[in-house]
Amino acid sequence: MPLAIDQLIQQKPLSVDEFLARYGSDNRYELIDGEVFDLEPTGQHEEVAAFITAKVCVQIDETGLPWFVLQRGLFAPF
Repeated sequence: MPLAIDQLIQQKPLSVDEFLARYGSDNRYELIDGEVFDLEPTGQHEEVAAFITAKVCVQIDETGLPWFVLQRGLFAPF
């Protein structure tokens, strides 16, 4: 299933630090390979996200780990 990305916002590649300085508190935007995208989640995107979250939560419960799933998160590769 393709990622629901609506519109490319900017052509100049940004670093993670530049992205956070400009858009850090606004979860409407996503940084992918240095490009900022305006996200417009679709119903199908939301259904997939909910399904994945539910499956991960079941696995966490079954293993007894003291973990939880955040609804919003920031991932930056090493």
